[in-house]
Amino acid sequence: MTQTDWDYYQCNVNDQLSSIFVDLSIARQAPLTSLPILHWHWIRLRFPNDQGMSTDQEFDALCHYQDNLEAAISGSDDIRYVGRITGSGRRELYFYASAEADVEGRIANVISKFPEYQFQRGSKEDAEWRQYLDLLYPGEHGLKQIMSRRTGE
Repeated sequence: MTQTDWDYYQCNVNDQLSSIFVDLSIARQAPLTSLPILHWHWIRLRFPNDQGMSTDQEFDALCHYQDNLEAAISGSDDIRYVGRITGSGRRELYFYASAEADVEGRIANVISKFPEYQFQRGSKEDAEWRQYLDLLYPGEHGLKQIMSRRTGE
């Protein structure tokens, strides 16, 4: 089983307050040459707050949706969930996969279980893992937030 180290931090993405939840452990390995294709699945929030962030009103539903997506792609080495961004009225989930992985096929059943949510998805080659390394992985300010929370300072 792959060791993970998930944590979150807040920052601005495209000049909008956002929360990023990311697997920090991947940075030691990135880029994984066997997973050169970036896939994204954006879920439009139904009840965002004034800043475009998620609210308690749909917390459980979003967790259930995301848990189902993660379960659909887990259990193999051809897809890796690396992080998500919540902000601008949506939750963006990011995965890296092999060129042969049937990401859409594996999540189609999940999408059908949540017809109340609008979504957008896509993919592109990102062999250098720029989305993960340049956007999802925290910079100095994000790392300070994480370390401060972990050490209780």
